[in-house]
Amino acid sequence: MGLKLVLMRHGKPASLGDVKADLRPLSEEGQRTTTKMISLLMTESSLKPSHIFSSPLVRAQQTAGIISNFSDIEYQIEEALGNNFDGNTILSEITAKKYNDVVFMIGHAPYLMLFAEKLVGQSLPMEGISKSGAILIEFDKHISYGQGTFIKYYDPNELL
Repeated sequence: MGLKLVLMRHGKPASLGDVKADLRPLSEEGQRTTTKMISLLMTESSLKPSHIFSSPLVRAQQTAGIISNFSDIEYQIEEALGNNFDGNTILSEITAKKYNDVVFMIGHAPYLMLFAEKLVGQSLPMEGISKSGAILIEFDKHISYGQGTFIKYYDPNELL
């Protein structure tokens, strides 16, 4: 078993009219769905995070906070997961981790999907990552672009 990477999209944000998108919190539905997804990932799939990284946007931090509550692991803000997405910076964070670590990264569409496809070196079988959805990628030895193996897409629409 190598390093496991969970790329998770934030939960559904609240509709607050004129509130800037960066400041929109999770809606109640977003909180519920995210909580169900985290429960699935951590209990049924045994994906207990050793590291949690979040975009600086409010809804991503709240999603990361739900993961933190389940795992007792504090999340870290990673600017490269935000509006100025930088895959190379994120890849550097991943490569600095241990072989058996489970790393959660919370971010946004379409960046996470494009990053996932770059990590596995091919198109993935879904069109995108739904809000509260997660992609599991595993690295057996070398952590770099094209070296990851797509394991599973956790679709929040299947939680209903």
